Amino acid sequence: MGIKPFPFSLSEVRQLLLLPDLSDSNVISCIKETQKNFTSCRESISEYVTKAEHVSSYSLFYMPTDFPKLSLILSQLGSTLIKWFEESKLDIYDIGCGPGTFSFAWRNYFSTSDHRFHLIDQSQDMLAQAQRFSSDLFCLPSFYTYQDLSKFTNEKKENPKVVIFGHSMNEMGTRAVNLYLNKIQPDFIFFIGPGTPTVFKLFMNWRRDFSDSFQMKVLYPCIGVGNCPMVDSDDWCHQILRSKLSSELHQLGQKLSIDRRSVPFIGHVYGKNKLPYVEGEYTLVRFLGKTKFSWRYQACPSGATDLIELELMKKASSKEQIDLIMSLQVGERINVKVIKEIAPDHLRVAII
Repeated sequence: MGIKPFPFSLSEVRQLLLLPDLSDSNVISCIKETQKNFTSCRESISEYVTKAEHVSSYSLFYMPTDFPKLSLILSQLGSTLIKWFEESKLDIYDIGCGPGTFSFAWRNYFSTSDHRFHLIDQSQDMLAQAQRFSSDLFCLPSFYTYQDLSKFTNEKKENPKVVIFGHSMNEMGTRAVNLYLNKIQPDFIFFIGPGTPTVFKLFMNWRRDFSDSFQMKVLYPCIGVGNCPMVDSDDWCHQILRSKLSSELHQLGQKLSIDRRSVPFIGHVYGKNKLPYVEGEYTLVRFLGKTKFSWRYQACPSGATDLIELELMKKASSKEQIDLIMSLQVGERINVKVIKEIAPDHLRVAII
Protein backbone atom coordinates (compact mmCIF):
# COMPACT_ATOMS: atom_id res chain seq x y z
CA MET A 1 0.00 0.00 0.00
CA GLY A 2 3.01 2.29 0.17
CA ILE A 3 3.50 5.40 2.26
CA LYS A 4 0.27 7.17 3.17
CA PRO A 5 0.44 10.93 3.82
CA PHE A 6 -1.62 12.72 6.42
CA PRO A 7 -5.11 12.93 4.85
CA PHE A 8 -6.37 16.24 6.29
CA SER A 9 -5.53 19.91 5.94
CA LEU A 10 -3.98 22.00 8.68
CA SER A 11 -7.19 24.03 8.94
CA GLU A 12 -9.18 20.83 9.60
CA VAL A 13 -6.73 19.93 12.37
CA ARG A 14 -6.73 23.44 13.82
CA GLN A 15 -10.48 23.60 14.38
CA LEU A 16 -10.29 20.46 16.56
CA LEU A 17 -7.44 21.61 18.78
CA LEU A 18 -8.02 22.00 22.50
CA LEU A 19 -7.37 25.69 21.82
CA PRO A 20 -8.54 26.21 18.21
CA ASP A 21 -8.11 30.00 18.37
CA LEU A 22 -4.43 29.80 19.29
CA SER A 23 -2.57 32.41 17.21
CA ASP A 24 0.30 31.51 14.88
CA SER A 25 2.70 33.45 17.08
CA ASN A 26 1.62 31.42 20.13
CA VAL A 27 1.95 28.17 18.16
CA ILE A 28 5.47 29.11 17.06
CA SER A 29 6.47 30.14 20.59
CA CYS A 30 5.17 26.88 22.09
CA ILE A 31 6.83 24.67 19.48
CA LYS A 32 10.16 26.45 19.87
CA GLU A 33 9.95 25.94 23.63
CA THR A 34 9.12 22.26 23.13
CA GLN A 35 11.99 21.91 20.64
CA LYS A 36 14.36 23.43 23.19
CA ASN A 37 13.15 20.99 25.85
CA PHE A 38 13.68 18.05 23.47
CA THR A 39 17.32 19.03 22.97
CA SER A 40 19.11 21.29 25.46
CA CYS A 41 16.67 21.34 28.41
CA ARG A 42 15.64 17.70 28.70
CA GLU A 43 14.84 18.07 32.42
CA SER A 44 11.75 19.98 31.19
CA ILE A 45 10.88 17.50 28.42
CA SER A 46 7.49 16.56 29.88
CA GLU A 47 6.17 20.14 29.99
CA TYR A 48 4.77 19.99 26.45
CA VAL A 49 2.10 17.49 27.58
CA THR A 50 0.89 19.45 30.62
CA LYS A 51 -0.34 22.71 29.07
CA ALA A 52 -3.24 22.96 26.62
CA GLU A 53 -1.45 25.51 24.42
CA HIS A 54 1.59 23.23 24.10
CA VAL A 55 -0.57 20.16 23.40
CA SER A 56 -2.45 22.08 20.70
CA SER A 57 0.73 23.44 19.11
CA TYR A 58 2.50 20.06 19.20
CA SER A 59 -0.53 18.36 17.63
CA LEU A 60 -0.87 20.94 14.88
CA PHE A 61 2.73 20.63 13.67
CA TYR A 62 4.04 17.22 14.66
CA MET A 63 1.01 14.97 14.21
CA PRO A 64 0.74 15.51 10.41
CA THR A 65 4.52 15.20 9.89
CA ASP A 66 5.04 12.15 12.13
CA PHE A 67 1.93 10.38 10.79
CA PRO A 68 3.54 8.83 7.63
CA LYS A 69 6.38 7.18 9.59
CA LEU A 70 4.20 4.21 10.51
CA SER A 71 3.11 3.58 6.92
CA LEU A 72 6.76 3.64 5.78
CA ILE A 73 7.49 0.88 8.30
CA LEU A 74 4.37 -1.11 7.42
CA SER A 75 5.15 -0.86 3.71
CA GLN A 76 8.43 -2.73 4.33
CA LEU A 77 6.97 -5.71 6.20
CA GLY A 78 5.91 -7.61 3.10
CA SER A 79 2.54 -8.39 1.54
CA THR A 80 1.99 -11.65 3.45
CA LEU A 81 2.23 -10.04 6.88
CA ILE A 82 0.25 -6.96 5.82
CA LYS A 83 -2.54 -9.18 4.51
CA TRP A 84 -2.54 -11.02 7.84
CA PHE A 85 -2.89 -7.69 9.67
CA GLU A 86 -5.72 -6.68 7.34
CA GLU A 87 -7.69 -9.88 7.81
CA SER A 88 -7.16 -10.36 11.57
CA LYS A 89 -9.14 -8.95 14.47
CA LEU A 90 -6.49 -7.04 16.40
CA ASP A 91 -6.24 -5.02 19.59
CA ILE A 92 -3.96 -2.01 19.07
CA TYR A 93 -2.35 -0.54 22.21
CA ASP A 94 -0.80 2.89 21.66
CA ILE A 95 1.45 3.58 24.67
CA GLY A 96 2.34 7.23 25.22
CA CYS A 97 -0.12 7.96 22.45
CA GLY A 98 0.08 11.76 22.58
CA PRO A 99 -2.62 13.20 20.30
CA GLY A 100 -3.17 9.74 18.79
CA THR A 101 -0.78 10.09 15.84
CA PHE A 102 0.16 6.45 15.31
CA SER A 103 -3.26 4.99 16.17
CA PHE A 104 -4.69 7.25 13.48
CA ALA A 105 -1.92 6.25 11.07
CA TRP A 106 -2.69 2.57 11.72
CA ARG A 107 -6.43 3.17 11.22
CA ASN A 108 -5.74 5.04 7.98
CA TYR A 109 -3.53 2.21 6.68
CA PHE A 110 -6.01 -0.53 7.59
CA SER A 111 -9.19 1.49 7.08
CA THR A 112 -11.51 -1.48 6.50
CA SER A 113 -10.08 -3.87 9.10
CA ASP A 114 -11.68 -4.91 12.38
CA HIS A 115 -9.19 -3.48 14.89
CA ARG A 116 -9.86 -2.11 18.38
CA PHE A 117 -7.83 0.79 19.73
CA HIS A 118 -6.58 1.44 23.27
CA LEU A 119 -4.82 4.80 23.76
CA ILE A 120 -2.72 5.24 26.90
CA ASP A 121 -0.96 8.40 28.04
CA GLN A 122 0.05 10.09 31.29
CA SER A 123 -1.40 13.40 30.05
CA GLN A 124 -5.13 13.93 30.32
CA ASP A 125 -4.82 16.84 27.88
CA MET A 126 -3.21 14.59 25.27
CA LEU A 127 -5.99 12.02 25.71
CA ALA A 128 -8.62 14.74 25.39
CA GLN A 129 -6.91 15.95 22.21
CA ALA A 130 -6.79 12.41 20.82
CA GLN A 131 -10.49 11.97 21.57
CA ARG A 132 -11.34 15.11 19.58
CA PHE A 133 -9.36 13.97 16.55
CA SER A 134 -10.82 10.47 16.75
CA SER A 135 -14.42 11.64 16.93
CA ASP A 136 -14.27 14.07 14.02
CA LEU A 137 -11.47 12.89 11.73
CA PHE A 138 -10.53 9.23 12.11
CA CYS A 139 -13.52 7.62 13.88
CA LEU A 140 -11.55 4.91 15.67
CA PRO A 141 -13.74 1.89 16.42
CA SER A 142 -13.79 0.72 20.05
CA PHE A 143 -11.81 3.73 21.25
CA TYR A 144 -10.55 3.29 24.82
CA THR A 145 -8.37 5.75 26.72
CA TYR A 146 -6.35 5.20 29.88
CA GLN A 147 -4.34 7.85 31.67
CA ASP A 148 -1.71 5.55 33.13
CA LEU A 149 -0.86 1.94 33.90
CA SER A 150 -2.84 1.86 37.15
CA LYS A 151 -6.04 2.68 35.23
CA PHE A 152 -5.33 0.21 32.48
CA THR A 153 -7.58 -2.84 32.75
CA ASN A 154 -6.25 -5.97 31.14
CA GLU A 155 -9.42 -7.93 30.47
CA LYS A 156 -8.72 -11.26 28.81
CA LYS A 157 -8.94 -11.07 25.03
CA GLU A 158 -8.41 -13.70 22.38
CA ASN A 159 -7.41 -11.23 19.64
CA PRO A 160 -3.74 -10.84 18.72
CA LYS A 161 -2.26 -7.70 20.27
CA VAL A 162 -0.10 -5.00 18.70
CA VAL A 163 1.69 -2.50 20.94
CA ILE A 164 3.00 0.78 19.53
CA PHE A 165 5.52 2.94 21.38
CA GLY A 166 5.53 6.04 19.19
CA HIS A 167 8.14 8.54 20.41
CA SER A 168 7.54 7.31 23.95
CA MET A 169 10.21 4.73 24.76
CA ASN A 170 12.87 7.45 24.59
CA GLU A 171 10.89 9.43 27.19
CA MET A 172 9.70 6.67 29.55
CA GLY A 173 12.71 4.32 29.39
CA THR A 174 12.92 0.53 29.13
CA ARG A 175 11.70 -0.20 32.67
CA ALA A 176 8.32 1.47 32.04
CA VAL A 177 8.15 -0.12 28.57
CA ASN A 178 8.59 -3.58 30.07
CA LEU A 179 5.88 -2.95 32.68
CA TYR A 180 3.40 -2.38 29.86
CA LEU A 181 4.65 -5.34 27.86
CA ASN A 182 4.40 -7.67 30.88
CA LYS A 183 0.83 -6.56 31.43
CA ILE A 184 -0.33 -6.67 27.81
CA GLN A 185 1.73 -9.64 26.52
CA PRO A 186 1.65 -8.51 22.88
CA ASP A 187 2.15 -10.49 19.71
CA PHE A 188 3.81 -7.56 17.90
CA ILE A 189 5.74 -4.50 19.09
CA PHE A 190 6.43 -1.33 17.11
CA PHE A 191 9.05 1.10 18.42
CA ILE A 192 9.29 4.51 16.74
CA GLY A 193 11.65 7.26 17.85
CA PRO A 194 13.80 10.18 16.73
CA GLY A 195 16.61 9.28 14.31
CA THR A 196 19.47 9.89 16.71
CA PRO A 197 22.37 7.67 17.84
CA THR A 198 21.09 7.87 21.42
CA VAL A 199 17.71 6.41 20.46
CA PHE A 200 19.35 3.76 18.26
CA LYS A 201 21.44 2.65 21.23
CA LEU A 202 18.36 2.63 23.48
CA PHE A 203 16.40 0.45 21.04
CA MET A 204 19.33 -1.92 20.49
CA ASN A 205 19.89 -2.25 24.24
CA TRP A 206 16.23 -3.27 24.62
CA ARG A 207 16.70 -5.84 21.85
CA ARG A 208 19.81 -7.27 23.49
CA ASP A 209 18.46 -7.37 27.05
CA PHE A 210 14.72 -8.00 26.75
CA SER A 211 13.54 -9.26 23.34
CA ASP A 212 14.22 -12.90 24.25
CA SER A 213 12.33 -12.60 27.55
CA PHE A 214 9.22 -11.59 25.59
CA GLN A 215 9.89 -14.31 22.98
CA MET A 216 10.26 -11.71 20.26
CA LYS A 217 12.26 -11.73 17.05
CA VAL A 218 13.05 -8.69 14.95
CA LEU A 219 11.00 -8.19 11.76
CA TYR A 220 12.27 -4.75 10.76
CA PRO A 221 14.66 -3.16 9.84
CA CYS A 222 16.83 -6.28 10.02
CA ILE A 223 16.29 -9.21 7.67
CA GLY A 224 16.75 -12.68 9.10
CA VAL A 225 19.22 -13.46 11.86
CA GLY A 226 22.53 -11.64 12.13
CA ASN A 227 24.51 -9.34 14.36
CA CYS A 228 23.85 -5.68 13.61
CA PRO A 229 27.00 -4.36 11.86
CA MET A 230 26.43 -0.90 13.40
CA VAL A 231 25.81 -1.80 17.01
CA ASP A 232 29.46 -1.55 18.08
CA SER A 233 30.37 1.33 15.77
CA ASP A 234 29.99 5.10 15.85
CA ASP A 235 27.33 4.83 13.16
CA TRP A 236 23.64 4.12 13.65
CA CYS A 237 20.83 2.62 11.58
CA HIS A 238 17.85 4.85 10.91
CA GLN A 239 15.19 5.56 8.32
CA ILE A 240 14.46 8.79 6.46
CA LEU A 241 10.92 9.90 5.70
CA ARG A 242 10.66 12.22 2.70
CA SER A 243 7.28 13.90 2.51
CA LYS A 244 5.53 16.45 0.33
CA LEU A 245 4.03 18.90 2.79
CA SER A 246 0.97 21.03 2.21
CA SER A 247 1.78 24.69 1.58
CA GLU A 248 0.36 25.77 4.95
CA LEU A 249 2.36 23.13 6.83
CA HIS A 250 5.52 24.00 4.91
CA GLN A 251 5.01 27.70 5.68
CA LEU A 252 4.62 26.92 9.39
CA GLY A 253 7.84 24.92 9.24
CA GLN A 254 9.62 27.83 7.56
CA LYS A 255 8.50 30.19 10.34
CA LEU A 256 9.89 27.69 12.85
CA SER A 257 13.09 27.05 10.84
CA ILE A 258 12.24 23.33 11.05
CA ASP A 259 12.27 21.38 7.77
CA ARG A 260 9.93 18.39 8.05
CA ARG A 261 10.18 17.42 4.36
CA SER A 262 13.02 15.02 5.20
CA VAL A 263 12.81 13.53 8.68
CA PRO A 264 15.23 10.95 10.11
CA PHE A 265 13.65 8.48 12.52
CA ILE A 266 14.16 5.00 13.91
CA GLY A 267 11.54 2.29 13.58
CA HIS A 268 11.86 -1.28 14.88
CA VAL A 269 9.26 -4.07 14.67
CA TYR A 270 9.18 -7.33 16.66
CA GLY A 271 6.90 -10.33 16.40
CA LYS A 272 6.25 -13.51 18.34
CA ASN A 273 6.74 -17.14 17.38
CA LYS A 274 6.02 -18.35 13.83
CA LEU A 275 5.15 -15.42 11.63
CA PRO A 276 4.78 -14.81 7.89
CA TYR A 277 8.05 -14.28 6.06
CA VAL A 278 9.26 -10.73 5.57
CA GLU A 279 10.23 -9.91 2.01
CA GLY A 280 13.36 -8.21 0.68
CA GLU A 281 17.04 -9.12 0.40
CA TYR A 282 18.62 -5.79 1.36
CA THR A 283 17.70 -2.93 3.68
CA LEU A 284 19.01 0.44 2.49
CA VAL A 285 20.83 2.21 5.30
CA ARG A 286 22.65 5.11 3.58
CA PHE A 287 22.47 6.98 0.28
CA LEU A 288 26.09 7.33 -0.83
CA GLY A 289 25.51 9.48 -3.88
CA LYS A 290 24.77 9.44 -7.57
CA THR A 291 27.24 8.89 -10.41
CA LYS A 292 26.92 9.15 -14.19
CA PHE A 293 26.11 5.44 -14.31
CA SER A 294 24.45 4.52 -11.02
CA TRP A 295 22.86 5.32 -7.69
CA ARG A 296 25.03 4.19 -4.76
CA TYR A 297 23.62 2.88 -1.48
CA GLN A 298 25.06 1.31 1.63
CA ALA A 299 22.88 -1.69 2.44
CA CYS A 300 22.40 -4.35 5.08
CA PRO A 301 21.97 -7.83 3.51
CA SER A 302 19.80 -10.59 4.91
CA GLY A 303 21.47 -12.12 7.96
CA ALA A 304 24.30 -9.62 7.69
CA THR A 305 27.24 -9.05 9.95
CA ASP A 306 28.77 -6.49 7.56
CA LEU A 307 27.40 -3.72 5.36
CA ILE A 308 27.92 -3.67 1.60
CA GLU A 309 27.75 -1.11 -1.18
CA LEU A 310 25.11 -1.53 -3.88
CA GLU A 311 25.40 0.30 -7.18
CA LEU A 312 21.98 0.41 -8.84
CA MET A 313 22.97 0.61 -12.48
CA LYS A 314 21.09 2.95 -14.84
CA LYS A 315 21.71 0.96 -18.02
CA ALA A 316 20.30 -2.19 -16.44
CA SER A 317 17.09 -0.42 -15.40
CA SER A 318 13.85 0.14 -17.26
CA LYS A 319 12.03 3.47 -17.06
CA GLU A 320 9.69 2.00 -14.43
CA GLN A 321 12.66 0.73 -12.41
CA ILE A 322 14.35 4.13 -12.63
CA ASP A 323 11.18 5.77 -11.33
CA LEU A 324 11.20 3.26 -8.46
CA ILE A 325 14.87 3.94 -7.70
CA MET A 326 14.25 7.69 -7.71
CA SER A 327 11.53 7.23 -5.08
CA LEU A 328 13.57 5.00 -2.76
CA GLN A 329 14.00 6.10 0.84
CA VAL A 330 16.58 5.04 3.39
CA GLY A 331 15.03 2.22 5.40
CA GLU A 332 13.32 0.53 2.45
CA ARG A 333 13.91 -3.09 1.49
CA ILE A 334 14.72 -4.09 -2.06
CA ASN A 335 15.43 -7.21 -4.12
CA VAL A 336 18.18 -7.12 -6.75
CA LYS A 337 20.01 -9.25 -9.28
CA VAL A 338 23.80 -9.06 -9.29
CA ILE A 339 25.39 -7.77 -12.51
CA LYS A 340 28.99 -7.71 -11.32
CA GLU A 341 30.82 -8.31 -8.06
CA ILE A 342 33.45 -5.57 -7.72
CA ALA A 343 34.42 -6.92 -4.28
CA PRO A 344 32.64 -9.04 -1.65
CA ASP A 345 31.31 -5.82 -0.10
CA HIS A 346 30.64 -3.98 -3.40
CA LEU A 347 28.07 -5.16 -5.94
CA ARG A 348 26.75 -3.69 -9.17
CA VAL A 349 23.09 -4.64 -9.36
CA ALA A 350 19.73 -4.13 -11.02
CA ILE A 351 16.61 -3.70 -8.93
CA ILE A 352 13.88 -6.31 -9.44
